[in-house]
Amino acid sequence: MDGAVVGDVGDSGCVRGLGGVGDVRDLGVVGDPGVVGDLEDLGGVGGLGVLEDRGDLGDVTVVVVDGDPVFRMGMAVLLGSVAGVAVVAEAATADEAVVAVERFRPRVVVTDLCPGPGEGAGSDAVRRLLRSRPQPAVLVVTVADDDELVLASLRSGARGYLLKGAGPVVVERAVRAVADGEILLGPGVGERVAALLAAPASGRTAPALRGLTPREHEVLDLVARGLGNEAIARRLAVRAKTVRNHVSAVLTKLHTASRAEAIVRAREAGLGGGHRDTAAPPPQT
Repeated sequence: MDGAVVGDVGDSGCVRGLGGVGDVRDLGVVGDPGVVGDLEDLGGVGGLGVLEDRGDLGDVTVVVVDGDPVFRMGMAVLLGSVAGVAVVAEAATADEAVVAVERFRPRVVVTDLCPGPGEGAGSDAVRRLLRSRPQPAVLVVTVADDDELVLASLRSGARGYLLKGAGPVVVERAVRAVADGEILLGPGVGERVAALLAAPASGRTAPALRGLTPREHEVLDLVARGLGNEAIARRLAVRAKTVRNHVSAVLTKLHTASRAEAIVRAREAGLGGGHRDTAAPPPQT
């Protein structure tokens, strides 16, 4: 295989093209009337593409899930050109993916974190796919280069995490690895996750705080040090209103009734440095 990439990812996170994968009609992917099967028996899921040729029984069968039709076709073309891999269906949303997985029972699902517009957190989509029996191996391929999302996906049961723009060799290796029960993280992603796991316990996010975003975690740490909203705003170079919004979100996620209770929870989890910031004014309530 050559060095063409699946798709060029633009600044907005959108795929700008197939990046050398080739003309999709010449390769006979979904969209060519000679390849697509009858979709009426899928219970009305109009966006689900089904390939008539499902490969040999020994093939690694794959369902490709992505809301971007250009990227989805490019991924189907790429995997369809790999010996021993058969793409059995494509889906544009998590709902369509569940239908395809239940019908075709693929060994691997290659999916974006939030394949369809308006769909929720990617970890929820992964959990839905893994409720199927037999359970497929889930390989996340996304533009989301965020450590928390990587960890959330792995905790939800995903076996692999690649960034869009990964080369064909990397994609092929990842599909085969997760099909064989291995865990494979893309270039750059694996190194960061390994560093997080190797960090001292005091530097890791406590289980009780794992639902917080990195910014909320930072705000809570400053709250636990005794800083008020105005002081935190100055420290982070943001508006006080933004800090108040973060604090409100923290209280909701931690299921705490007050700022004081959140401070107790934060210090129990190791935040706040174990002492009050003497340069800070009294905390706001």
